[in-house]
Amino acid sequence: MTAIFWGAFTLMRFLAIFISVKLNPINTLVFSFFLSMIGSTLLAIVGETSTDMLAIFSAFMGVGMAPIYASCMLWLDQFMTITNKIGSMMTIAASIGADSFPLILGQFISTFPMLLMYMQIGVIYSCILLFSWD
Repeated sequence: MTAIFWGAFTLMRFLAIFISVKLNPINTLVFSFFLSMIGSTLLAIVGETSTDMLAIFSAFMGVGMAPIYASCMLWLDQFMTITNKIGSMMTIAASIGADSFPLILGQFISTFPMLLMYMQIGVIYSCILLFSWD
């Protein structure tokens, strides 16, 4: 499952370079959030029962999540000037957020294995609300 997720993530990260030339950041974010929303919701529904569906929707999550960071930086650039200091702070904040999931999940994964799926839903829907506020 890990190889499927990271393979899809890497492929889409590469393709996002060319897609970002044609689409503006908000369209790329809508596409990314839509795929991530579908992937996370269906992972929470069928991820525990079907190995095939787990693989397919893990790939959806990889494709959906790949362009989010770069698109968010481009979207933010429309509202403010991204200096080196601001860019580095955004990178640090994003890495702290990404590193907090294993810390939280590690405490509960043996007793509640679907916690990752439910946390993904919460994060994706929160991001959709945050970016639709614009």
